[in-house]
Amino acid sequence: MIHNRYRHIAGLEEEFFSIDSNELDSDISFIHANKIENLILNARADYKLLNVNWLEKVSRFVKKLIITTPSKTFSLDGLAYCRSLRSLKVNNFSKSSIPIDKIRSLECLDTDDFTKVTGLESSHSLKKIIGGKLPKKYQTKDFWCSFQNLEFLCIFSSKIESGLGFLGKTNLNNLYLYSCSFVDFVGVNEINLESLKIEKCKKIAHENTVFDMQSLKSLILIDSFCIEKPEIILEMNSLIKLIILGKSHFLEGNISILDKKLEVFNFDDKRHYDRKFRRSKG
Repeated sequence: MIHNRYRHIAGLEEEFFSIDSNELDSDISFIHANKIENLILNARADYKLLNVNWLEKVSRFVKKLIITTPSKTFSLDGLAYCRSLRSLKVNNFSKSSIPIDKIRSLECLDTDDFTKVTGLESSHSLKKIIGGKLPKKYQTKDFWCSFQNLEFLCIFSSKIESGLGFLGKTNLNNLYLYSCSFVDFVGVNEINLESLKIEKCKKIAHENTVFDMQSLKSLILIDSFCIEKPEIILEMNSLIKLIILGKSHFLEGNISILDKKLEVFNFDDKRHYDRKFRRSKG
């Protein structure tokens, strides 16, 4: 199988076939002949159609789909044909809604705006969600309690003012908060997390609740809040990995007391620390 538009994409492990709308008929034939499962539709490159209705012709093959929409009106209604789709990423530059209610097999959703997704509340097969602008109406236990397959959640560009307890009834084990304008960490210890990453979240409240999380094995802090004393990490019984970088750091410098506890301990050197970073573990 040789095609100059079927290739590895930077940051992705698998090969994807990039659709050229000017050669759509031959592209559809190529998909059928080679049972292509991974597609890219990029309106900022070779995809010039204003809908994805033709997906009906290849729906039985497509498992992973990456779409970049134009800034003008664009219809994603054709996604309804892709009932076997497992992974969907939409870089949505239009005001188009992203209907996923008919995709019962969807396991991974990546969107820059939760508010444009329709049918999310019934997409309980999802194992991984990456999304921005999480609306307040979705920040409730009633909304998330049915997502029992959810393992990984990334929330970015959002404001979380009423705490993170709304995730307490999920089976989530990996949470990543990125560039959120405000995060109240009250209730985060209700989630049975193994991994928590907090990056570029500068306005926060109740951050000390993080240190009550006895299930946590990995904590990554980047350009977010500081930790006053290293001793508080010793009280986190399961923690074996700590990465603390950028504006996040320890206020007190006796960090060497953590060496025996942690299997992975990465940090930026600070003048008040009692040792320098060395790649001795992890």
